[in-house]
Amino acid sequence: MPASELFDPVPKESFVKALSDTAAQWNEESDWQGDERNVVLALARIWFSVSTGEIARKDAAASWLLERLPHEHRAVLMVALAAYLGTARDDLAEPTEQVASFVPYSKAMIESICHYIRHRCKRNRMATPQGRTTSI
Repeated sequence: MPASELFDPVPKESFVKALSDTAAQWNEESDWQGDERNVVLALARIWFSVSTGEIARKDAAASWLLERLPHEHRAVLMVALAAYLGTARDDLAEPTEQVASFVPYSKAMIESICHYIRHRCKRNRMATPQGRTTSI
């Protein structure tokens, strides 16, 4: 039985808050040190999810994001993706300044999208009958 038949849809605001809260945990190098690849790929998945309302595999989300990232941030994601796929060594611990630039940039973009969605959900809540929520 599909999950959609077993569970109610997750309200969009709750989904966005969970994603925003997850991204908020990475604030300084010590927060991702030793786990650079996973953090970079997690941010790609979060960015994908807040942008599309869907959940994707790490490689699919990273490929989606590569098409949208500014040039200066692509190399970090390309290395993380290649390491995840097993086609390259996981050596993201070396270019610390690139990861240290990618993380806050991604978080800022994610938060900007989350802010827009929260604002839109709030506006929709005011326009819909009380008690209804917008779901993804």
